[in-house]
Amino acid sequence: MKLPDHLKIFISGSFFLIIGNLLLGLVNYLTRRCMALTLSDVQYGYFYGAFALVSIVLIFLDLGITDAGTVLISENQSNRKTIFWGMWKWKALLGGGCALLLLIFSPLIAKSYLAGENNAAMMVILSIYVAFQTLNGTFISYTYGCKQYHIKSLFQIIKALLLLVLVWFLTISYGVCGAAMGYLLSTIVIEPVHLWWVFSHERNSPLKNFTSDLKKRMFSLMSAVATITFMQTLILHMNSVMLMILQGARSTAIYNIATPVTQLLLSFMVFSNVFLPLAVDMAGKQEYGKLRKYAWWGMIISLLMMPIVYVVMKYSGEFLITIMFKSTYASDAAQPLLVLTLGFLLYNFGSFITQILIAMHKTRILLWLSGVTVILNIVLNYILIKAYNVTGAALATALSYLFFAAAALAAFYYCTCNAQEKE
Repeated sequence: MKLPDHLKIFISGSFFLIIGNLLLGLVNYLTRRCMALTLSDVQYGYFYGAFALVSIVLIFLDLGITDAGTVLISENQSNRKTIFWGMWKWKALLGGGCALLLLIFSPLIAKSYLAGENNAAMMVILSIYVAFQTLNGTFISYTYGCKQYHIKSLFQIIKALLLLVLVWFLTISYGVCGAAMGYLLSTIVIEPVHLWWVFSHERNSPLKNFTSDLKKRMFSLMSAVATITFMQTLILHMNSVMLMILQGARSTAIYNIATPVTQLLLSFMVFSNVFLPLAVDMAGKQEYGKLRKYAWWGMIISLLMMPIVYVVMKYSGEFLITIMFKSTYASDAAQPLLVLTLGFLLYNFGSFITQILIAMHKTRILLWLSGVTVILNIVLNYILIKAYNVTGAALATALSYLFFAAAALAAFYYCTCNAQEKE
């Protein structure tokens, strides 16, 4: 029996991203292991406290351009080169301006948030990192929009390997500043390679002017998608920031021991990324039955995974942390690891439904849901971190994503049923 085209692309794209993410997760774990074994607990906590803050800035700075670009390239295959270059220039301008502001305020951030001027140099390096890292999203938009998932995975693995080598050598010699320098240099090196690949691949395509129609569509997507993406991803990094403020560097360090293990274990949960360009096609053709079928299967897979993940992490969490990092972290990080893993499953399903709603132009509903989820997360973080420390931060994440996944699914079924009734 011949598989439908959508299903073929979905399966092949998922395969490439699963393999790529497993390798990427392994390399990222090795990078964090290197830092955890080289730096003290407090230094490790300070670095990831600063990195979480910078990550929030990067999410805000993206302005929804990455997801909006994926949709725009999916809709306009003949203008891929023009869209990519337009996004790249916007991001270069935004990244440079934001990096300059961070550089100005980095001494103040180091003194107040990072509890000491000794971390000012690290904050300066991470501020410059923002200017280059924000450009990476344009390449992700291009590869997802062209459905070239294997290319995206390949380049991410190359960058991660470069990061591992740089962090390995620089952290030993220069501590937290060396780790920050590793992140900066890996980003600086890979961006010209991204540009070379795209322009080589599009060498026969003319570079046109960004038309008013393209700009209008881009900005309409950005305005809503920017806020949705920012609020959803903010939750991933808010825990580290609030742990740093409420409990200090060691708690932040423990949380960031559990995080890479979770990400490595859930590397195969790539379906939401693969599905966005496919959802754009199906929504454009008003194939709501197909969209509901995919949403149904996404929910079934997520529900089946929950008990399996719970049992595996319940009885192997401490062992995994001991062999992957060191035994001193095992007892403190095992429970957060279990809760975070379940939370990430819920996050993945919520992201899956989000992509469908974006493709259906139901961004206003997502704005409301995302806003309520962020407020809920901040309140839960404050209450649960004070009560349960690192485990409380993990619980806040899991409960927030449970709420969002359930609400997004209900909104999706309401929107598709309503759309079919109007036909």
